[in-house]
Amino acid sequence: MPITSALDIMTLVSVHLSVRSGRGKRVVRAMPAASARLEFRVRADRKSRIERAAELVHEPVSEFARTAAEEKADRVIREYEATTTVPAGFFDDLLGALDAPPRPNAALTRAAKKARETLARD
Repeated sequence: MPITSALDIMTLVSVHLSVRSGRGKRVVRAMPAASARLEFRVRADRKSRIERAAELVHEPVSEFARTAAEEKADRVIREYEATTTVPAGFFDDLLGALDAPPRPNAALTRAAKKARETLARD
């Protein structure tokens, strides 16, 4: 990448290598330097639990907590932004069924009549 401006130099300076181990694999990737802060309070017992988990995977507590929060945020966003794609024919059939519901059969007619007779309206 050619450096053409002071902004390019600042961008290069702000990139560092992040090394994360997981399941025996090492992943090295370039990431922009973190500049925003996020702080939260936890109960002492939960803090100890988080510290223990971070120690088990040989990560700093802040990296462990940040990664966990990012992974949950990604999962929630994926769930809320998920879409279901259906074939056009299925969608057309669904709209047709909603536009022209079937006529009630004899059993449904009897049940509706019984419900109207049984329920008193104020």
